Amino acid sequence: DGADHLAERKVFLRAVSPQTVKDVWTERFRNHAERILGDVAPLGSADLMQAYALPLSGECLKELTGLTNVGYADIDAWSQAMIEGIANYAGDPLVEARVKRLESEGRN
Repeated sequence: DGADHLAERKVFLRAVSPQTVKDVWTERFRNHAERILGDVAPLGSADLMQAYALPLSGECLKELTGLTNVGYADIDAWSQAMIEGIANYAGDPLVEARVKRLESEGRN
């Protein structure tokens, strides 16, 4: 993708290098996984996407981004809106409105 892409990658490359993943992120992500599994285990059964994968990915993204004062559901909503907005090739006004509303909430 050229020099522009490389310049953007350099901003965060050290934070996600294999060594940093080993030294920093693995333990933090494992702690989130164990805590969330501890919450799910007493349920006996659960939708693993909703009860485990969604909270885990949200908590890990919070760690990576430093947005630790928001809930994982907020991270998920913002991420989903971004994905939908990027893929809104048809220009669906409902999708656009949702993306703009969540962008506004994220700035506040």
